[in-house]
Amino acid sequence: MIASLVVHGLQYIGYVLEVFVLVVLMTQGRWKKYPEFALFAVGYASIDAILRPFILFHYGQTSLQYRYCYWLSDAALTLGAFLLISFFFKRACAEKKDHWPLLRSILSSVFILITLISVFSISSHYHRLIGDFIVEFQQNLYFGCLVLNTLLYVMLTQMEKMDEELNLLVCGLGVQFAGPAAMMALIYLTGIGAQAPAFFELCAQACTLATWLTWLYTLICKRSEESASVREREETSAFAKVSMRRLSEV
Repeated sequence: MIASLVVHGLQYIGYVLEVFVLVVLMTQGRWKKYPEFALFAVGYASIDAILRPFILFHYGQTSLQYRYCYWLSDAALTLGAFLLISFFFKRACAEKKDHWPLLRSILSSVFILITLISVFSISSHYHRLIGDFIVEFQQNLYFGCLVLNTLLYVMLTQMEKMDEELNLLVCGLGVQFAGPAAMMALIYLTGIGAQAPAFFELCAQACTLATWLTWLYTLICKRSEESASVREREETSAFAKVSMRRLSEV
């Protein structure tokens, strides 16, 4: 009972954070710098805060409609995350554009490989082909995103000039993937049993909350630091111009 209340509390706090992130993206013009991230955030919030609660309210948690909605939307969100990671890779290669064609080929090959593995792994379940494929594809793509996001983070840390905003956005996405994956591994190793779903749901909601907090911090605080830096450069430039003018007068 207590775990359920905590999960629902984290879930509603997450809805509020999603709204805040969208408001910051739109009102401060941050979507212009990261249009791919803005599109992903809008899609995620629409599914998580509108579509799923709507289906849950009308059909109930144990209904077939909610089950299909959950897995289909989960697959859509994971696919969206894969595309977002791909765009982040492209942005990370902005200074070395000759690296992007190779990375694009690798990302395309990874996606094709994950799709083929998902098809072969459920090839013996013809009676539930579509449903099994969606679940298997989502799980395989999920772990693929975890690996790719980790490699992207390592790539960003090795760059001569680090983009702190991009680095934090990638870190936030990494929390979303790494936390539940670690919890699944812990459940498997410890054999928690009947309490496993509750622990996993609690971990998933906490990681989602941490992800959106990280993104909100990135959009607000880094924007403030950037504005302060711009003002400092403008003041320094103005002071230098005044000094040069006085020297010329002398």
